[in-house]
Amino acid sequence: MIDEKKTRLMTKLTIYAKHDGKEDIDMARYYKADYVRLEVIKTILGVTLGSVLILAIIAIYYSEFLLDNALFMNYKALGKVILGYYLALLTIYIGITVIAYSIKYTKSRERLSKFYRSLGKLKKLEEKEQRLREIEEEEREDMEE
Repeated sequence: MIDEKKTRLMTKLTIYAKHDGKEDIDMARYYKADYVRLEVIKTILGVTLGSVLILAIIAIYYSEFLLDNALFMNYKALGKVILGYYLALLTIYIGITVIAYSIKYTKSRERLSKFYRSLGKLKKLEEKEQRLREIEEEEREDMEE
């Protein structure tokens, strides 16, 4: 006879394992601080690469102006302005990254905890079913004797 409770539980566990479970289990290998730090490093690399690409596009767009005024430009002031924008952008993105990935990690741990509790329930159902089978087996043996 099929146990509906057990079937529902197994279905939920399978769906979780196929979707969020893979990412949550990978995330669980890290401590929260390490996971967030890794994502911050990725963000720094992404913002830096993006900033360099945007700066290159702007330089290409204004290349005629830059070549005409190359001798008269204040490079120190230009560098400070560019660095200021870069640091402001980096600060904003790092803040967003820390908040977003801290929340993501916390929710992942909650889902994983729920998953393990459900596995425990499934194990208890299996043990109960096994005990019932053993009892039925003993009763059959007693009736045959």
